Amino acid sequence: MIVLGIETSGRTGSAALWRDGNILCLPDQPVEPGQRPARRLAVDVKQLLAQAEIRPQAIDAVAVSAGPGSFTGLRVGYAFAKMFAYASGSRFLAIPTFQVIAEQVRTASAADSSECWVIEDAQRDELFVQSWQRTETGCKAVGNVEIVDAEEWLGARSQTDVLVGTCLGGTLAELHHATAISDPSIARPHAATVAKLAAERAIAGDYDDAWTALPQYGRLSAAEEKRQRQLAEG
Repeated sequence: MIVLGIETSGRTGSAALWRDGNILCLPDQPVEPGQRPARRLAVDVKQLLAQAEIRPQAIDAVAVSAGPGSFTGLRVGYAFAKMFAYASGSRFLAIPTFQVIAEQVRTASAADSSECWVIEDAQRDELFVQSWQRTETGCKAVGNVEIVDAEEWLGARSQTDVLVGTCLGGTLAELHHATAISDPSIARPHAATVAKLAAERAIAGDYDDAWTALPQYGRLSAAEEKRQRQLAEG
């Protein structure tokens, strides 16, 4: 089984290959919204396949980080993964980005608690948040991804809460008393984990439909929200 993992949901992009339990990946690359993901992703994947001496047609499944995250990054990741799946005959999987981060916390044993909150900056002084429970074999979501007021939500956290997210530094660090994990090697989603989680699903025969799969943006864009308010008021 060979799985290609793609991660473009945030400020860095990465690609990784899972082959029979072994991982080959390239270093994370900086992402400039709207430009660098489109420019680098195909080059990075080509380099990765060349290093592994694998032809695209040998890939059994291609997996993409599903979101929430950057609107532009998610669209680029999905477009590339769908095109790759179609051109190579690979199957397609979409792996929730917060599951990727929760799994990295679990495997790194970064906190004593069996539960953690994965969070991401949702802009407009808001956060995406979702609670995850760690088990011996994986992670289980406790509820759906929510959008919350950053200051209010962080202020309500206690010292026993474990928060995971790269946005927890700076001003946000002053708003909570919880245990915070912001180490990028854990708190930032990585293609290697996308590929690993996708391989587990692929082995079980659990795939997604590449034709209908859509990014999990978590919210409407600012323009869409403005349009909704205009329609409601008019």
